[in-house]
Amino acid sequence: GVNKYLGERKDGCEYLCTSNTGNKMDASCLYKMIKNVAKRSNLDEDVIENISTHSFRHTSITNMVNKGYDISKIALFHGHSDTKTTMGYIDKDAVSLTELVR
Repeated sequence: GVNKYLGERKDGCEYLCTSNTGNKMDASCLYKMIKNVAKRSNLDEDVIENISTHSFRHTSITNMVNKGYDISKIALFHGHSDTKTTMGYIDKDAVSLTELVR
């Protein structure tokens, strides 16, 4: 998915998230964008307070496990050299034991 998108981009940029100038977007800019979208979405304040780039990482990894992706591939996708790091991001309440050992 992501690699295909990056390969088909017209601007030839290798980064998924870019700034207005076409450079790599830094984490603080991405964080601000996420917070602004959350605020415009009419979510409760306590939900908005807990939304972050880090919570997206947790959600992404948990969703990939739920969809049956291999944990070593999930780790590689997220830049982890050890699958134990990736396992730490999984929301154990949102994943069945069957999914974890698949």
